Amino acid sequence: MSLQEIQVTISPEGEVIVKVLGVKGSRCRELTEKMEQYLGAQVVSRDLTHEYRETEQQEHEERQDIGRDGGG
Repeated sequence: MSLQEIQVTISPEGEVIVKVLGVKGSRCRELTEKMEQYLGAQVVSRDLTHEYRETEQQEHEERQDIGRDGGG
């Protein structure tokens, strides 16, 4: 499994920027929904990364390939 990370930046003006790394597919939105609720945040924009467009199936296949090759 790859490293999963959530980076949160809060500007002096109160703007919150959340960046999700290492999570493929729509799971990143699931992870940030609770955070948005707790912060009472209104989403102004959402920039989707290439990882968002990848599927969890691709990640599963990559893990299987690594297992067959004996590791990274």
